[in-house]
Amino acid sequence: MAQRGDKFWIEIQDIRHCVEDEGDTLTLLWVLEGRAELNTDVGHDILEANTLAIINRHRRWQFTSETANVTLRVTLSGRWVVQLCNDFFAHDYAVPAEAGGVWPQCDALRDLLRQLLVVTLINDPHRYRLEAYRWLSEILLLLTSRFQQPARMLSRELSSAHSKRIARVIERINASYSRRITLAEIAASEYVSEAWLSRLFRKEVGISFMQYITHLRLEKAADALRLTNRPLHQIALEQGFASTRMMSDRFRRVHNMSPGEFRKARRQHPEGARMRTDRREQ
Repeated sequence: MAQRGDKFWIEIQDIRHCVEDEGDTLTLLWVLEGRAELNTDVGHDILEANTLAIINRHRRWQFTSETANVTLRVTLSGRWVVQLCNDFFAHDYAVPAEAGGVWPQCDALRDLLRQLLVVTLINDPHRYRLEAYRWLSEILLLLTSRFQQPARMLSRELSSAHSKRIARVIERINASYSRRITLAEIAASEYVSEAWLSRLFRKEVGISFMQYITHLRLEKAADALRLTNRPLHQIALEQGFASTRMMSDRFRRVHNMSPGEFRKARRQHPEGARMRTDRREQ
């Protein structure tokens, strides 16, 4: 069963082997029955029955299964998503490792996908698109509020997707994010204006100069919270935040919990934390 359009498509399939190259789409997978393997640019996952997965835009992925399965695949056009929320792709989105604890947002996502599946199966010719848009909008709202994480820039992307100038800028940021670094400083080193470099950076990277720095600092802070016992004020200082309060405010916006709550949750569920850490190190 499949419903296809220019903005989204919804499919229920027995997927044995599927390889997708990088594209301007956001994909949600829900394995309803069976078992499968998912390989992406950022790691490898075993998807048991009832498991969810989110594949971010511009990611290459492969889905394989040696046995029969029933999998719901929802694919959203990146262009359409940006029309609804212009900074949606300033973040990545990920499903937490449910083996590491109870995550109510995952059940909420399943409920919305179930509603979308029902209206797709009914396929009312007069109401289908309106109802589908309703549930897809609810899904996107849930993703932005409960599944966000800092955008991850892959090293492969730096060499192939960006110009030499932006690759140099990103390398400079990655090397200097822990101190105060400004667009004016970078623009001066490149002998271009701030406005021109700002436009080029957003065009090629997809987010602003400051958003990139903030996401990188938050990612490093999350790693420090998981892997060390350093106090929050020390982590904030080491990752380039002006204060612990600033780091906490930014952290809560992305992770929907404070740094202290994040550390406590990962310590309570070390298997889930280790799984996420291992994936990032691959």
